[in-house]
Amino acid sequence: GGRCPKCGEKVYPTDTLRLHELVSEMQPNEAAVSKLMTVIEHLSIFSTLRFIHENEPEKLENFAFLRDGYLALFGQVAWLHKALLREIREIRYEQKEDGHKPPIIVGITKSGHFVDHAERIRDEIPSQTIIRLDNDYIYEYIINSRNSETEHGSNTYYGQKFIYKTSSDKIFLV
Repeated sequence: GGRCPKCGEKVYPTDTLRLHELVSEMQPNEAAVSKLMTVIEHLSIFSTLRFIHENEPEKLENFAFLRDGYLALFGQVAWLHKALLREIREIRYEQKEDGHKPPIIVGITKSGHFVDHAERIRDEIPSQTIIRLDNDYIYEYIINSRNSETEHGSNTYYGQKFIYKTSSDKIFLV
């Protein structure tokens, strides 16, 4: 909590998420609830990650954290991605310093431009192959325009994108 420096009104920690901007009397408010659920999912992963790291870091190297969807936050809550990325870097560094491997954090995406692209090139990818989608590849083959020289998703994503084709020829965007 605290007070707004401009108007003096009480400010709650949830105000920083700016979800109230998605609430309207004239339309359904599923967007605000959906955005809140997304934030809770991300924070749950990171709370668990931090807890295990602080209490049993040797066990963390045997964990894989899976999320249904991108390792990214969009819209009003996108600013949180920097804190999550900082947390990952800190834990990775501390794990390495203590002689432990870092945990694996994976998002599996089932729809969108990247999944559509993966499906289009499925026949060109050998089984059991992982393809890293770097910035140049993304702008050349998936997104039609390049607005700047910045890394794609640098303000929203905290993970790297890969296409994975399994031994049974299933395609995943991770």
